[in-house]
Amino acid sequence: MNKLKVSNEIFSFLFSVCTTLFFSVDAFAASGLQLGANELVALSGAQCGLVKGKWIPGSILKNGKFYSYSQQKKDVNKQLRKKGLKSATKKRLQSKLKAVSKKIKKQNAICSRVPALLRPTPTPISIATPLPGAQQIAWSADATDVRTNIGGEYLYFCPSNPAGTDTGIYGTDVYTSDSEICLAAVHAGLFNKSSGGNAKIRIKAGQSLYIGSVRNGIESNFYGPYVGSYVFIDLVTGQELISNTPPIIKWSMSAYPVYTLIDQQFTFICPSGGVANSIWGTDIYTYDSSICTAAVHVGLISLQNGGEVTIRIRPGQSSYIASTRHGITSSSYGPWSGSFIFVQ
Repeated sequence: MNKLKVSNEIFSFLFSVCTTLFFSVDAFAASGLQLGANELVALSGAQCGLVKGKWIPGSILKNGKFYSYSQQKKDVNKQLRKKGLKSATKKRLQSKLKAVSKKIKKQNAICSRVPALLRPTPTPISIATPLPGAQQIAWSADATDVRTNIGGEYLYFCPSNPAGTDTGIYGTDVYTSDSEICLAAVHAGLFNKSSGGNAKIRIKAGQSLYIGSVRNGIESNFYGPYVGSYVFIDLVTGQELISNTPPIIKWSMSAYPVYTLIDQQFTFICPSGGVANSIWGTDIYTYDSSICTAAVHVGLISLQNGGEVTIRIRPGQSSYIASTRHGITSSSYGPWSGSFIFVQ
C-alpha cells in the first residue's frame, strides 16, 4: 500500500475526530466567557448569559463559562471557510450551523424575558412620607371593610415596621381582601418594612384561586375561592401592578393547593440554589411531591440553576413508580387522590 495514501487517510481520520471534539461545547471551553452567578439564568429549557448588557442564549459549560450560540455560530462558519474540507466534515459542520441557528431563533425570545424577571417593581414617588390624602394604617390592617366597593380606590400610608411579621397575605398581584395591605405592598415591591411607604389599592371581585409566591423576601400563600380581592396601583401611571412573569415558589412547594383543578396548567419559577425535597412517582407525580424537585427528576431544570416549569393537574393514580434520574431519587406509592405532570 502507498505510504502517502495511508498517511492521508490517517490525517483525514484524525481531522474528523478533532473537528467533532472541537464542536463539543465543553471541549471548546476557551471560547466561553467567565460570567458571574447573577449573569447566568436557566429559563424554560434555555440557558441565558448577560453579555454586553444583553441576555442571549448559549451553553453553560462544565467549567462555569458561558459559550453563546452566536459565538458558536461564528466558530462553525470559521471552520467552514477552511480549504480542503472533506464532504462528510462539511456536511457535519453545516448541520451544526443549522442547529445553532435554530436555537438562536427559538431561545432569543426566552432570554429576552430575563430582565423582566429580575427587574424590581418601580418604587413609588414618595417613601416613608405620607402623600396628601393618604390614611395611615397599622400593618395588621386589611381591606375587609371596603371589599364590597368594587372598583373603589384607597390610598394608605404604612409606617416603618422593621420587626413586623412576614406572614398574613394570600395571592400574587391580586390579593385576598383579608390580606394585610402593608405586608402585601412589600411583597409587591412597593417598599420594604424598614422604610414603610405609600400604597394605593383598587378593590376587585373575589377570585376562584389566589396563587402564592416568594417575592422581595416575603412569602404569600395560596388560597381557593374568596369573596373579595384588591390590587395595587402605580402612584404615577394609575395602572394596576400586574406582573407578566410567573410566580417564584419555594423548593418545598407542592401542587396541593391546586390538585383539584384537573387539567389546568400552572407555571412557576424555581429559584437557583435549590435543595431537593421528597417526591413520589416518575413522570407523573403525587400532588404532594415537590414541584421543583420533580422538575429536576424529569430533566427540565437543575438544583443549581433552577428555572421555569409548567405543570398540568391530573387525576389520582392507582400507583406511582420509583426511579433515580438526574441525581434525584423518587419513591413509589400506592393509590393517591391527585397527581401532576410537566408540560414540555
